[in-house]
Formats: sequence, structure tokens, C-alpha cells
Amino acid sequence: MIDIRWATQIDGFKIAEDGAELEVTNALGQYRTHADWVVACDGGQSFIRNQLGLPMRGTGYEGRYVIIDIDLPSTHRTERRAWFDPPWNRGSTVLMHQQPDNLWRIDYQLRHGEDTETALQPNAVAAFVQGHLDAIGEGHLPWRPVWTSIYRAGAMTLDSYRHGRVLFAGNAAHAMPIFGVRGLNSGFDDADNLAWKLAYVIAGEAPAVLLDTFSDERLQAFHINAESAKRSTEFMSPPSRGFDLFREAALSLAQEHRDIANLINPRQTEAIAYAQSALSSESDAFASGPEPGAALIDLPLRDGPKKYLVETLGPGFTCLVFSPSAAVRDAVDVFKREIASINVVAISDRHVAQRLRCSRRRGVPRASGRPRCGPLASCRFRSLATCLRTRMRPVSGKRKERPMSALSADARDRLYASVARATSEAGRSREALFLARLALLLFEQVADETRCERAIADALRNLPEPSLSAGSDDHY
Repeated sequence: MIDIRWATQIDGFKIAEDGAELEVTNALGQYRTHADWVVACDGGQSFIRNQLGLPMRGTGYEGRYVIIDIDLPSTHRTERRAWFDPPWNRGSTVLMHQQPDNLWRIDYQLRHGEDTETALQPNAVAAFVQGHLDAIGEGHLPWRPVWTSIYRAGAMTLDSYRHGRVLFAGNAAHAMPIFGVRGLNSGFDDADNLAWKLAYVIAGEAPAVLLDTFSDERLQAFHINAESAKRSTEFMSPPSRGFDLFREAALSLAQEHRDIANLINPRQTEAIAYAQSALSSESDAFASGPEPGAALIDLPLRDGPKKYLVETLGPGFTCLVFSPSAAVRDAVDVFKREIASINVVAISDRHVAQRLRCSRRRGVPRASGRPRCGPLASCRFRSLATCLRTRMRPVSGKRKERPMSALSADARDRLYASVARATSEAGRSREALFLARLALLLFEQVADETRCERAIADALRNLPEPSLSAGSDDHY
């Protein structure tokens, strides 16, 4: 049974060995209550986090953005649009997208030296909005301001999301730049990761140490998301002229080069592969197929009443069996007695097996699963019960890396930042723009990140003075 109490405020709490004592206020009055577990989802200004004195660590970015919500009866394109260094607001980035009920949000970057308080004055807001609407052909429409605020991007996190019986999730645990909707999506991912683990612990089906994997896995996800957010933020608010130059080069090539266009798009969150999760171990690695900790691929089924693979998953753990031999059936019976909530599904569709590329060593098939369609915890049958109940040690050793036919998106991002820094030292000219465009095109062709990094260092070493002096050509 779940008891939801709306409009309720926690005024204080005290940690105990078996939970926490909470002081609560709502419309019915004040009272005290005991909680075995506390999940703090109380936002970026978390009361519980502040009461415990827990610091957030990470990176704060220089770019400051004014956020303006306006009521505008417009039929303008509804997708999120970005204008980089537009003629009506030089040296800045402007974003705009539609929200429900004729509400439109405009975010624009304050330039160096612009005062925050001045920018938020009603006359300054009105002048900017009207100028922007005029520039995009919407200035003839009536509009009114609804809300304004100031925003500075940052990627911050707690060092741990578990502190005894208190668990942190959402903005109380971490903060993300607004570009890419990573904050909201990370909150959903936190809940998805934590809910089943906490349920198992409360039901007595798993030790409390299982909750440490929530913290470890979601911290790993934060750092992956923060790295992507950093790339987006550096593109939206270039921290140096090198980044500014590479943004111009990328924009000029984006229409005809999809890989380069992907550098521009602030990537949305995607399923995180918990490669270093304590729920997996080095012995789980197979020669092919999804890595332990990766998200399950949903595939159509050609055999059976279910239409898609994800529909076969039960409310608890699911074991997918691709080779139901007599030995396998005996193994399944053993761990089903140990783990009553396990859902065993036999997959006869060879197409699905081939897509998952499930391999077998010494005749022992692969078993994979977490509740619903979460990341895979992969084990051999003989160790599955141990994997689910007691395996909590970190992964040791390195997994065998798979060959890449081309640079990964993350590798291109790292090279992008490296060359941008080098270009900042090299100078700014039409020649530099040409070299930036050339470098981005070469990234599409070279699959060796180490060679690219070495070439960047070699190009910067003993760099000669530019042949053209600053003047009319020193622009882009």
C-alpha cells in the first residue's frame, strides 16, 4: 500500500540505525514519523542534502543564459531551434521552443560584460523578445511575458548517492546543463535503477549492499552524461576562440556530412551500459553479444504469441534461454528453487538469437536479465543464483575491446576538444577556418584516435607564425 501525502514539507530529520525520524508539516498540521528508508528527491536545493552537509562537486560553465517564457499565438516551427551568433544578437546563442498552451521559451546567452540584473529588467526583456520575433518574422503577433530567470550551466554530483538509509536521486543527487534534457531523463533513470533494488531489499530478498550498486551505476551514468553535456555546452557557449572557430566549421559542413552534424546536435540521454557494475564480473564476458550491463535490444519475435522480445519479460528477473537442452533444464530447475521470482523464457526464434549474437562456451548458454527491460546482468547458468543474490564485488581486469571500423562519437568529441584547444593557440584567420574544416573531414576517415591525437600534437609543435597579418581577412 502506498500512502501519498501532497503539499507536505519535511522540516527536519534525524538519522537512526534502522532508518530516520522525520518532522513533517502539511495542511493537517505537524507530526513526526519514522521511515525505514528515505529517498531524497527534493530537487536542486535539496533540504535533506543540505541538512547532511553533503557537497556537490563538478564543473560550472561560464555561459549565462536568460530564460524568458512568453505567451505567443504562433504557428512557428515547434521543434527546438538554435541560432548561433545571429545578426540581431551578435556574439550570443539564442534558443527557442514551444511548450503547451501557446507558451514559448526563449533562452539567450549573455555576452561577456553584460549585467545580469540589467538583462532581467522588463524593458530589456521586452526589447530583446521583440527584436528576436521581428528577426524570425513573428514580430507582428501580440505577446506577453510570463516568467523570466537567469541560468548558468553546471555538471555537479554528490560523491555517493547512498548515505546509510538515505538515498539521493534526481536533482538532489546531481545537476546537469539544460542542453539535451539530461536532467529530467537522468531522474527517470535513477528511479528505474533504484526502485527494484529497494523493493528487493525491503522484501528481504537481497542484502542492503545491493543499494550500493545504485550509487555506483548512476554515478557512472552521471559522468557519461556530464561528458556529453560538456560537449553540448562548449558548442552552445564556446569557451575560447578555438571552440568558436570549430563551431563555425562544423555548422558549415553539417548539411552534407552526417557525422559532423552529430557534433552539433546536443545528444539526448540514452541507455547507459553499466560496464563496471558490481552485478557483473570479468567471468561474465562472452566472445560476442551484448556486454554485461548493456541495455536489452527489443526485437520482433516470429514464433509464439508475443510479438516483441520485451513483452516476454516478467515483473522480476528474466532468464532468456536459447538452447533448452536437458542439462539446461536441470540447471534452470535448480536456480528456480533458489530464486522463486525468476521468469524463464525459452526463445526458439533463431533470428533473435543471431541478433543478440548469443554465444556458448563448452555448451553452457548465456542467461541475461534485470527487471523489465533494464541493463543485462550476464552469467553462466551455474552461477546465476550467485550473481543475483551475492555478487557485489567490482569488476576486475579489462574486458576485451571490440574492433572499431570508425571513430566512435565519444572519440570524435574528444578529438574535437583537443583540436579546438590547439586552434586557440594557433590564431584566428580564414586559413584557420580552412584547417578546422579539413580536420573535421579527416576525423570522418581516420579510425585511430591515438594517431589523431599524435597528429594534433605534431601540428602544434614549432608552429610557424601565420603568413597573413590580422586585418580584413581575419574573420569567419
